Amino acid sequence: MLDVVRAAAPAGGVPAPFRYDSTRGFDHVADQARWDWQRAMTVALVEHYGVWACGWLAEMAGLTADGAMVLRWSGARDSITTPEETLDAVAGALLDWRIFLEDLALNSREQRAHI
Repeated sequence: MLDVVRAAAPAGGVPAPFRYDSTRGFDHVADQARWDWQRAMTVALVEHYGVWACGWLAEMAGLTADGAMVLRWSGARDSITTPEETLDAVAGALLDWRIFLEDLALNSREQRAHI
């Protein structure tokens, strides 16, 4: 999945992470670039995987290999860091979303079987 995320990532690369500078104030242009990148990433994922992928940024908690809960994506302002870490976070969030959807479908089928 990470290879697909890397390949689908919007042209121009991952924007700079949020850094507050008290001497300059809030950089609205840079912030807008981060949110634009997140929207473009969503479009790219939906084009590759289908409409289910649009929920990748739903802030679903996933599990690490050792079973700890982790929130991989918390919006463009907070989650964009280095390019590699950011793309890893997108892939992880997409996988967490897919697992959630599959679990939801399984639970729905099981509930219907008891009706």
